[in-house]
Amino acid sequence: MTKNTTQQKTMTTMIAEATTDAYSFSTYGAQQWQRAADLLERQGLSAGEIEWVLRSKWMRWAADEQGHPYGHSTAAALNKRLATIVRDARRYAQDTEAGVE
Repeated sequence: MTKNTTQQKTMTTMIAEATTDAYSFSTYGAQQWQRAADLLERQGLSAGEIEWVLRSKWMRWAADEQGHPYGHSTAAALNKRLATIVRDARRYAQDTEAGVE
């Protein structure tokens, strides 16, 4: 029997990697971007909702409020507005399912 050494990527890793072209990615960097995706997953958001948040202005606004130098924002920046971000992500998902744009 051989041991399978291939690690499967988590959902949030795939989302984080797929959204490196998002406007605010460079404000956070790869590690904090991944942490933000993980944080959003822990809040119960779906893959589509997490992607929406990472591509949204919420990421920029959170970084601006945190006030760290450019490129040093952290996932913790989302904490202040997390309830509102989650609410908006869920509304987006509902609107998308209903065909509202």
